[in-house]
Amino acid sequence: GGLILNRVHGNFAKAAAECDKAPPLGRSQCYVSLGTNASGMTLQNTKKSIEDCSHGDPGYQPFCFSGAVKNYIDVTARSEDGIAFCKAVPPGLNRGPCYAAVGEEVAVLHSSDAAARTLACTKAAPEGEAECRRGAGVLPGQ
Repeated sequence: GGLILNRVHGNFAKAAAECDKAPPLGRSQCYVSLGTNASGMTLQNTKKSIEDCSHGDPGYQPFCFSGAVKNYIDVTARSEDGIAFCKAVPPGLNRGPCYAAVGEEVAVLHSSDAAARTLACTKAAPEGEAECRRGAGVLPGQ
């Protein structure tokens, strides 16, 4: 993703088109990298990051949003920042995977504390809690 962005002078639409040419396994990683770069290059500007991740194959865009939201949380170590990002993602196929990615980060932040993972994901309620819990590995009732 980053190398492609350099080659296309930071144009995310062109970079996504290049990702779309990759084999399926590499394509998902290319989109994750685009998302990480979207977040990092905009210094966690939500509106611009969402715009940057809204290019290319809609089936792979969720990987971009996952990369972006994980970068948000990696920078601040606050799952709330990731949840706020996901709430700003337009309704549709990209929002659920965004919350699941928040959950994966929550699992890292609170690796040995299921109660803390559950509490972090309740902040994504109502719409994102189940996806966040799934990503965090905490089932309802835990």
